[in-house]
Amino acid sequence: MKLLALLRTGLSSLYQSVKRFPLTIFLTTVTTVLLIIISRADGVTTLETLTRLAMVTALGIPATLSIALAFERTKTARAVKFGSYALAFCLLALYYIFLLPEFGMVTITRYIAITLAFYLAFLFAPYFFRRPGFEMYVIKVINRFLVAGIYSAILFAGLALTLLTIDLLLGIEVSFTFYSNVWLVVAGVFAPCFFLAGLPAIDQDMAEENYPTVLKVLLLYIVMPIILTYTLILYIYFLKTLLTLKWPEGTVSHLVLWYSVFSAGVIFLVYPLERNNKFVQFFTAWFPKLVLPAIIVMFMAIAVRINAYGVTENRYFVVALGLWVLGVMLYYSLTKHFKNIVLPVSLALVALLTVFGPWSAYSVSTYSQNARFETLATEYNMVNGNTLQKPDREISLEDKKAIISILEYFERSHSLSAIRLLPPNFELQNMETVFGFSREDIWAIPGRQKYFHLHTQVKSLEVRDYDHLLKSDNLRQESVAVGPLTVKYSPEDLKLVVVRGDQELYARNLQIFAEQVVERHGAISLELPVQDMTFAEENEILKIRFVFTGITGNDEASQITFENLEFYLLLKFEQ
Repeated sequence: MKLLALLRTGLSSLYQSVKRFPLTIFLTTVTTVLLIIISRADGVTTLETLTRLAMVTALGIPATLSIALAFERTKTARAVKFGSYALAFCLLALYYIFLLPEFGMVTITRYIAITLAFYLAFLFAPYFFRRPGFEMYVIKVINRFLVAGIYSAILFAGLALTLLTIDLLLGIEVSFTFYSNVWLVVAGVFAPCFFLAGLPAIDQDMAEENYPTVLKVLLLYIVMPIILTYTLILYIYFLKTLLTLKWPEGTVSHLVLWYSVFSAGVIFLVYPLERNNKFVQFFTAWFPKLVLPAIIVMFMAIAVRINAYGVTENRYFVVALGLWVLGVMLYYSLTKHFKNIVLPVSLALVALLTVFGPWSAYSVSTYSQNARFETLATEYNMVNGNTLQKPDREISLEDKKAIISILEYFERSHSLSAIRLLPPNFELQNMETVFGFSREDIWAIPGRQKYFHLHTQVKSLEVRDYDHLLKSDNLRQESVAVGPLTVKYSPEDLKLVVVRGDQELYARNLQIFAEQVVERHGAISLELPVQDMTFAEENEILKIRFVFTGITGNDEASQITFENLEFYLLLKFEQ
């Protein structure tokens, strides 16, 4: 009877979460279904489309949660609620069309920033702006999230053990894909329902909630002493740099940054204990002041890197997060009775401001790197109006490396067309005609090992005239059955074999194709057109096409060795 009562309570809780957040549960379910389809899809174009859809529906989860929690605080007309949700879905559709065209550095970092802002909004929406108990509410949410994670892990472990038993005892084969799909259902459907079922009600008085004992012990007796010890170590290190007149290393900026951000979170969490605990009073009063000199040193170290190499998105985000944590620590230092809701609200604003507008990381970084490039080009009299001409003298080795790093940055993160001075349709393999040197001239060191990586971006594949599409990542793990055929690939000797029963239908050492690519383009790191990485063969039984996405290896004393091949395999079997 107790088990039935527990089950009835659980189902009631799940029903309440669906009733309270219907659109959110709908989006989590849709996202899960899309991820399951992705795990079983083959075509590259289809995979990209489904992935973009899954990313947008996942983005809608915190967005709809924030709207629902915001409306719970106020008595709002139903038409306004429906209009707000409709507007949110329209914005998600526009985001899919205009801001998620492909998977690049810009689209991914922007997506992460927006997702972070929405989840922060989910935290502060019920308490914006003047309402007590915000810290206890966040602690309650974190606690519920951890409990949901533990329950989900236990549920999946039970289901996986059941499937394994079926596989071993009944002889019914359960694939790895099926296990992963079960995990997706648990994590994408059960976990959100369970988590939201325990989300505090909007009228619950969190100020009267008891502080969790486990968290209290963890923060007061473990985390806070570690932070103070870490602070002491930092000050000793800074004193050492002053005595040795040696500038702090670049890694210190990241160490200080993440330690400061983590410490701000700890101050947020221990604030409800301040009234009755002197250690917490000391920590919240003095630590924000103690960390300020470390943050200033962090900015000085970052400034040295930016002065030498210009602004990139990574450095921009570090500076932006550093400015945020500096503002937070100044706020804690100058205000006696601070409002912790300032932390998530301000961080959400910073996240959005860094990825939108002319002040965004992308605009500032491209401007900075263009300025670096134009300075180098002007130094060697390469600027001719709005385009480039060959340098009037030999470019120094350091400046050659700087030019290559700028070009590779634009190719990797944006586009070479974003460099204002470059001629139209410029490609890195044509560097010598424009600059008088090539990448292999710089990185090839006689008598020493040289790494190379030839690659291409496959945005879509023409699969007409073929029946099956396989990927090298899957072939590495085990043989793959394709109808009556079995495809085997050995990454050690780069050999691919197709057999039917005991009959070998096709065998080829793929190094032959890799050698042809290297012979045409050289053993360098370069992005190539898809057609240059595509090879087709056929016999009376099989029709095969290889589309290589990556060829890596080493060129040591003119002896080329291949380490790894990544490819798509298209296969047609003539019965």
